[in-house]
Amino acid sequence: MDTPTGYQCRYSCPDKFYATSENFCRKCPANSERDFTSSTKTVADCKCSGGFVGDPGAYIPCEDKNECETNNGGCSHICMNTSSGHPLTIPDNGRVIGPTSCVRPDYGRAFLGVNCRFMCSPNFSLIGASKATCGMSGWSARTPRCIKAECPGLAPKVGQEIAPLHCTAGGILPGAKCIMLCHKNYIFEDGTKEKNVRCQSDGSWDQPQEACVSTKVSIKCPSDVRESLPPDDAIAWLQLDIKSASSSQPTTAHPRVRMNGRAYEYGFDLGVTEISFSTQNRFTGNVASCSFFVDVVDDSPPVSKNCQKGVMHHYNPDRQIFFDPKFEDNTGVMRIDVEGLPRVPMNPGEYLITYRAFDKFNNVGLCQVAVLVEGESTLKYWMTTPKPYLHRTTTTAISTTTTTTAASPCERDLPTPLDGRVSCRRASFGKLCHVMCPIGFTFSDGQSMKIYICRISTGRWEPNTLEQTCPNIRKQNENCPAGKEFRDGQCEKCDPGTFRSPRAKSSQCVTCPAGYYQPNSGSYGCRRCPKNLDRFGKQILGMRGAKDVKYCTRQ
Repeated sequence: MDTPTGYQCRYSCPDKFYATSENFCRKCPANSERDFTSSTKTVADCKCSGGFVGDPGAYIPCEDKNECETNNGGCSHICMNTSSGHPLTIPDNGRVIGPTSCVRPDYGRAFLGVNCRFMCSPNFSLIGASKATCGMSGWSARTPRCIKAECPGLAPKVGQEIAPLHCTAGGILPGAKCIMLCHKNYIFEDGTKEKNVRCQSDGSWDQPQEACVSTKVSIKCPSDVRESLPPDDAIAWLQLDIKSASSSQPTTAHPRVRMNGRAYEYGFDLGVTEISFSTQNRFTGNVASCSFFVDVVDDSPPVSKNCQKGVMHHYNPDRQIFFDPKFEDNTGVMRIDVEGLPRVPMNPGEYLITYRAFDKFNNVGLCQVAVLVEGESTLKYWMTTPKPYLHRTTTTAISTTTTTTAASPCERDLPTPLDGRVSCRRASFGKLCHVMCPIGFTFSDGQSMKIYICRISTGRWEPNTLEQTCPNIRKQNENCPAGKEFRDGQCEKCDPGTFRSPRAKSSQCVTCPAGYYQPNSGSYGCRRCPKNLDRFGKQILGMRGAKDVKYCTRQ
């Protein structure tokens, strides 16, 4: 059918159009409509509408019929002709309700203002206006059609089945019943598993098709998480991917939660934290839960907020250089080592001073300052030079006396241990030295730094046992990540009932203590057993190395 903006594909032409031999729909002439009893595929398929006379097939226009010319139009007084004053046509499989003049031309035309209603026979639906009013221009609406009433087919939704099977095909007659059934682990929201629907006489279902909801409840937590602490914050905020097959949002008792846009973020302090999530089906009340460990480590070094850029000038060689690099760290600065600080009095020239800040996790922050010392010193000594030790050896056979001056042990720095370093400075009592191992190394007792003092009064170093090397102890542990141990030449996961924390000094996995259990392998820690009391009200701790919660009640 040709339209002002294009065309449409149709099986038949509308009421006021006729089909041509080229299968086009052409509009019937004015005041005419399609004659469904004719199929010549010409304009002869059109007829004049009610109240009009003419012949569209003979190209005679349809004009208004003056009903007043016949029997005064049925009027007892004055008859006034109006446009299209004809009786209504009774629709097939339907009827017209109203005054007799609505449909009986024998009684003449209908009076102005008369209302006529249309109704269809049972099992038929009305297509078009349900009523028409007689006016000066004719009827306010055309005669509608009555078509066979049929309900559409029901398409099964997720977890749902429709019975009998023909209810899904469509063409359901009024009065027919169909059943909506929910599959296993599915129910309707009111808790039932079956609902009946009925096709009504107007071709609609007596109630909407409801969806079935799942009764399954499951939750899946991610694997153990290892996260670095932000350099400027003492809390690590994480978005966790919790997958839940339930009708409610997973919940947790974690004390630190915030919203970031539309996502939840969970805050964790430094160290290992166990976090649990649970979800509940709002229809059945069933609960599922899961838990995992979050290990927050500090691998960010201290940061200097006042590290001098460029060359710093110092004009008094007789006064010590004082400079504060102002180190800051998310876990706190434990100590600051200074290297390259010249002694007083200082010779004019350029010096490079290095400041190293250590936090409690041995992360090192660095600040280097270039200092240009200018001017001349008026001091000859920075401190009182200690008197040397005099060692006299007398030999009577030679009859001579030999006097030898020996250097004090405090004049020499300590030897540097293998893979380590030494930092010494003078003090009023003698000399102070720091003997340190690099990151990842420790001495045989597990310490990474020791302090040695040499007193001028005694001429001895304290303690008197000097470290010669830095055994690679901590590095072995670091090669195996948390939750694993070095076994058979490679890193293996800790067995169930054991764990290895990222802070563990030992390279081996540790057995879970009594009152804890761990069913998984490769874990950072152990889970706390539920609280169980014996008949005397005493806490039952359970077995050491428990691999399952059932061992929490066994001694």
